[in-house]
Amino acid sequence: MIDLIRRGQTNVYGQVSDVKVQGLTATNIVKNGNFEDTSNWTPTASSLSVSNNVLLITGSGTSAYPRAIGETSVNCETDKVVWVRGKIKITNSSCGELRFRIQGSDGGSQLNIANQVTPTENQLYVFNAKLTLTDQIGAMQIYIEHRYADAETANGAVAEVQEVFAIDMTAAGLDTLTADEMNAKFPHWFDGTKSTNSVRVKSVGKNLFDKVNNKLESGTITLLGIEKVDATRCRSPKFIRVKPSTIYFVQVNLTGYSTVNICLLYTSPSPRD
Repeated sequence: MIDLIRRGQTNVYGQVSDVKVQGLTATNIVKNGNFEDTSNWTPTASSLSVSNNVLLITGSGTSAYPRAIGETSVNCETDKVVWVRGKIKITNSSCGELRFRIQGSDGGSQLNIANQVTPTENQLYVFNAKLTLTDQIGAMQIYIEHRYADAETANGAVAEVQEVFAIDMTAAGLDTLTADEMNAKFPHWFDGTKSTNSVRVKSVGKNLFDKVNNKLESGTITLLGIEKVDATRCRSPKFIRVKPSTIYFVQVNLTGYSTVNICLLYTSPSPRD
């Protein structure tokens, strides 16, 4: 098997097997931010349901301010820097304000991710913000609320939420980045932990050298493709067909040899088998 070898900063050539991502990593700290169900989200003056990974926050008519509170996996600490993103849509024309915030489970002030006054009906808003925690106490929570003139108007009103996402920038060593830079670095929602390195792995398939049926033998091959007897050298008895305009990576582990020559032969009208 050909080992993975980095070429430059963006490409790796070879067979992909048991690849492990190492280096700086970032974790989405929001629990169930892609809404497989309503777990880890608590309704207030609302009912919660899920449709195709979209959370529906439906006003129950007990308050003018239906909301949902989401849990995260981190505790609030003064000066901790976090980045939060979410997609929210209001499906009615009566909403006076949409609030997207973070808070501590045990008290302290709320921090605004976004306050959208008179949100446009059925417009999907994508909000993101970099925030520094101050006096928040307890576990960090996500707070989403849509506000109406009264409880009667709020009854049955729906806010749709998708892909709520947050990263502890301090823990990930990313706190010097801006909100826009974080948004560019993490353009898509993900669950769990992800590498922050920009590395693209390219698989080019199996090892082309058949170690079973193409074992090395004594001898050499001239630049003209002529096989010659030479007890001091070895060669592969079979040719490996290659394609034009294709990059091939060759790795050889030497034992008792100091030089490896790769012979490329061009024949017409067709390459030799």
